[in-house]
Order: sequence, then C-alpha cells, then structure tokens
Amino acid sequence: MQLAMSFAELSHAELPENLCKKVRRARRQPSISAGEVQQFSIFDLLALPEEELGPVVWTDDDIDVLREKLLYEACSVFLDKRASPSTQKDRWAWVMSEVLSPFSFKVCISAAGVDCDRFRESLIDLCRRQGVLGQLQVAA
Repeated sequence: MQLAMSFAELSHAELPENLCKKVRRARRQPSISAGEVQQFSIFDLLALPEEELGPVVWTDDDIDVLREKLLYEACSVFLDKRASPSTQKDRWAWVMSEVLSPFSFKVCISAAGVDCDRFRESLIDLCRRQGVLGQLQVAA
C-alpha cells in the first residue's frame, strides 16, 4: 500500500523506465462493446442457409461420443423422479425397439461393446427392483 501511495505522489516522468514499460504492457485492451458482438439463438442457427453455416464434418469419434451420450441420457431417465411419464415412455420405447438405424438403441449399445439382450435384462431387473417397471411397461 505504501508503495502504491509513493507512486501516486510521483509524476509519470519520475517513475523508473522499466516500471513504465510494465504498466504500459499491463493496460487492458479496449473491450468489445455489446453492439459489436452478434449472438445467435439455436433458432437463428437453424434458419441459416447451409452455405453461411459451413459444412459440418463428423468424425467417427464424434459419432461414438454422440451414441454414448444418447445411451446415458436414455437410461438415466428411468429412475429419475423428475422425468415426465412421456419422456420415460419415449426412452423405454427406444430401448426396447428392434429397429436398426445409425442411432437406434441396438446400434448404440453395440458400438459401446455391450450385449444388447443382457443390457436390456439388467435394465428390466433394475427397474423392477426400484418399483418403476410397471409404470414403464404401462406407459409403453
């Protein structure tokens, strides 16, 4: 504090040259004003023509991560008391579906290296023990 007060008493010309250089370097860059930043909502991005948005390149790793996240989200809903019955119904139907498509349950679970039938059996057993299987099957 005393050091700062002693510098306050000195004029800029009386400060040591190396300190003046550090002070000049440490000054904040002018910030960007809110008017210069353009923000987009998800709806704005969806409405953009593809040539303005640019191409989206998906790697195999990106697709694997997406499949894993789909599995996690779907399975976390069954025991979540905050999830709506319609959401639980939708996820249960996806897990029990026999459809084969790039993001179907069977493809996602196989990509994770897990046997589909054994996983379903374990999930049914877990939901039965937690007392939610009846409402999931009724909802489906």
